[in-house]
Amino acid sequence: MKRRPRRRTERVQGVIAILGVMIVFACAAVLALESLKGRDRAELSAQVVDTVLSVGGRQLTVQVENRGGRTASEVTVTAKTSEEAVQAVIDYVPARGNRHVVIRVPSEGEVTIAIDSWIYP
Repeated sequence: MKRRPRRRTERVQGVIAILGVMIVFACAAVLALESLKGRDRAELSAQVVDTVLSVGGRQLTVQVENRGGRTASEVTVTAKTSEEAVQAVIDYVPARGNRHVVIRVPSEGEVTIAIDSWIYP
Protein backbone atom coordinates (compact mmCIF):
# COMPACT_ATOMS: atom_id res chain seq x y z
CA MET A 1 0.00 0.00 0.00
CA LYS A 2 0.96 3.70 -0.19
CA ARG A 3 2.62 4.70 3.08
CA ARG A 4 5.14 7.12 1.64
CA PRO A 5 2.74 9.96 0.72
CA ARG A 6 1.26 9.89 4.23
CA ARG A 7 4.68 10.22 5.88
CA ARG A 8 5.63 12.98 3.46
CA THR A 9 2.41 14.85 4.33
CA GLU A 10 3.13 14.46 8.05
CA ARG A 11 6.65 15.80 7.56
CA VAL A 12 5.39 18.80 5.58
CA GLN A 13 2.82 19.50 8.29
CA GLY A 14 5.53 19.25 10.95
CA VAL A 15 7.82 21.65 9.10
CA ILE A 16 4.98 24.14 8.62
CA ALA A 17 4.07 23.88 12.32
CA ILE A 18 7.68 24.57 13.34
CA LEU A 19 7.82 27.57 11.00
CA GLY A 20 4.55 28.85 12.48
CA VAL A 21 5.92 28.58 16.01
CA MET A 22 9.09 30.41 14.96
CA ILE A 23 7.05 33.24 13.42
CA VAL A 24 4.92 33.56 16.56
CA PHE A 25 8.04 33.76 18.77
CA ALA A 26 9.65 36.31 16.43
CA CYS A 27 6.53 38.49 16.55
CA ALA A 28 6.42 38.24 20.35
CA ALA A 29 10.10 39.24 20.53
CA VAL A 30 9.53 42.29 18.28
CA LEU A 31 6.54 43.38 20.38
CA ALA A 32 8.54 43.00 23.58
CA LEU A 33 11.44 45.04 22.19
CA GLU A 34 9.12 47.78 20.93
CA SER A 35 7.34 47.99 24.28
CA LEU A 36 10.69 48.47 26.00
CA LYS A 37 11.51 51.26 23.57
CA GLY A 38 8.18 52.86 24.45
CA ARG A 39 9.82 54.30 27.55
CA ASP A 40 11.83 56.63 25.34
CA ARG A 41 10.99 60.29 25.44
CA ALA A 42 10.62 62.94 22.80
CA GLU A 43 13.59 65.33 22.76
CA LEU A 44 12.43 68.41 20.88
CA SER A 45 14.44 71.43 19.77
CA ALA A 46 13.60 74.32 17.46
CA GLN A 47 15.70 76.60 15.29
CA VAL A 48 15.09 79.17 12.57
CA VAL A 49 16.31 77.83 9.23
CA ASP A 50 15.09 80.63 6.93
CA THR A 51 13.89 84.23 7.18
CA VAL A 52 11.98 86.06 4.45
CA LEU A 53 11.25 89.77 4.75
CA SER A 54 7.73 90.80 3.78
CA VAL A 55 5.62 93.93 4.07
CA GLY A 56 5.13 94.67 7.76
CA GLY A 57 7.01 91.65 9.06
CA ARG A 58 9.17 88.59 8.61
CA GLN A 59 8.30 85.02 7.84
CA LEU A 60 10.41 82.60 9.82
CA THR A 61 10.73 78.99 8.78
CA VAL A 62 11.27 77.06 12.00
CA GLN A 63 12.52 73.48 12.04
CA VAL A 64 11.41 71.39 15.00
CA GLU A 65 13.61 68.34 15.46
CA ASN A 66 12.86 65.30 17.60
CA ARG A 67 16.01 63.41 18.60
CA GLY A 68 14.09 61.15 20.97
CA GLY A 69 12.54 57.75 20.45
CA ARG A 70 8.87 58.78 20.78
CA THR A 71 6.58 60.74 18.51
CA ALA A 72 5.33 64.06 19.85
CA SER A 73 1.97 65.41 18.74
CA GLU A 74 0.27 68.78 19.03
CA VAL A 75 3.67 70.47 19.34
CA THR A 76 3.26 74.17 20.22
CA VAL A 77 6.05 76.47 18.98
CA THR A 78 6.24 80.08 20.20
CA ALA A 79 8.13 82.94 18.57
CA LYS A 80 8.52 85.83 21.03
CA THR A 81 9.52 89.37 20.14
CA SER A 82 9.54 92.49 22.29
CA GLU A 83 6.10 93.35 20.90
CA GLU A 84 4.22 90.05 20.81
CA ALA A 85 4.27 86.27 21.02
CA VAL A 86 3.07 84.18 18.09
CA GLN A 87 2.23 80.50 18.43
CA ALA A 88 1.98 77.74 15.87
CA VAL A 89 0.93 74.13 16.38
CA ILE A 90 2.49 71.23 14.49
CA ASP A 91 0.31 68.14 14.19
CA TYR A 92 3.15 65.75 15.03
CA VAL A 93 6.93 65.36 14.95
CA PRO A 94 8.00 61.74 14.45
CA ALA A 95 10.65 60.01 16.54
CA ARG A 96 14.13 60.84 15.19
CA GLY A 97 12.56 63.16 12.59
CA ASN A 98 11.70 66.80 11.99
CA ARG A 99 8.96 69.11 10.74
CA HIS A 100 8.86 72.72 9.54
CA VAL A 101 6.44 75.51 10.38
CA VAL A 102 6.24 79.09 9.07
CA ILE A 103 5.63 81.84 11.64
CA ARG A 104 5.05 85.53 10.81
CA VAL A 105 6.55 88.06 13.26
CA PRO A 106 7.15 91.86 13.23
CA SER A 107 10.06 93.04 11.09
CA GLU A 108 12.12 94.54 13.93
CA GLY A 109 13.66 93.15 17.08
CA GLU A 110 15.11 89.91 18.32
CA VAL A 111 13.11 86.71 18.09
CA THR A 112 13.21 83.90 20.61
CA ILE A 113 11.93 80.48 19.53
CA ALA A 114 10.70 77.97 22.11
CA ILE A 115 8.81 74.69 22.28
CA ASP A 116 6.00 75.29 24.77
CA SER A 117 4.22 71.97 24.93
CA TRP A 118 3.48 68.63 23.29
CA ILE A 119 1.66 65.42 24.09
CA TYR A 120 2.39 61.77 23.42
CA PRO A 121 -0.11 60.15 21.04
